[in-house]
Amino acid sequence: MPDVFGYSWALPQIMKGFGINNFMTTKISWNDTNRMPHDTFIWKGIDGSEVLTHFITTVDPGVPYKNTNNFEYTYNGKITPHTVLGSYSVYADKMLNNDLLLSYGWGDGGGGPQREMIENMKMIDQLPALPTVKPTRVDDYFRQLQRTIKESSQKPAEWNGELYLEFHRGTYTSQARVKKENRQLEFAMRDLEARYVKAGMTIRSCISNRQNSETMGTHPMQPIPRHLAWQFDP
Repeated sequence: MPDVFGYSWALPQIMKGFGINNFMTTKISWNDTNRMPHDTFIWKGIDGSEVLTHFITTVDPGVPYKNTNNFEYTYNGKITPHTVLGSYSVYADKMLNNDLLLSYGWGDGGGGPQREMIENMKMIDQLPALPTVKPTRVDDYFRQLQRTIKESSQKPAEWNGELYLEFHRGTYTSQARVKKENRQLEFAMRDLEARYVKAGMTIRSCISNRQNSETMGTHPMQPIPRHLAWQFDP
């Protein structure tokens, strides 16, 4: 679950109830003040339920990962020497584990990995002084991580509490009314557009875009989709 704005302390109990023993995320690295002290640890829930948790530490190309004040990582990674080396360099639990999970590809747009990324993976794997890179599945990665921790002489740290994100605050509580009204506005704009089309009138996309920007100025995280502007020529 990479792009979520914080996690309730009750989540480990819920996951264990569904037979889920492993958890991966990265958005907590977007904290505006404090970096989480560990990237691989045991997250303990309110009732004592435990899940193995791993934060991916994928750095963006061009970001100076040696700057300790920068700890914002991504789930849309690029396969470059900078990304591979940087992701390992910033990882906080090297004494416990040396195998990391790197999420790569164009995630937000749904495009996935490109051919260039796959080819870079093969080339980086042959370069000296860089971590080796192998394609894998998340479930296979966690099976290996469980074995590594079991065989390690170092005990993983425990986190007992919620995973709070110091960034997009209040998105699950105080903004409920705003989200409800945003949804009502989506339906209203869709109906308005359909009426224009049925009446044989021309709608300019700039009008729809201007309406979006005016109504969404205080709530940028869930923008209203820009509807198609149909043009009817009788």
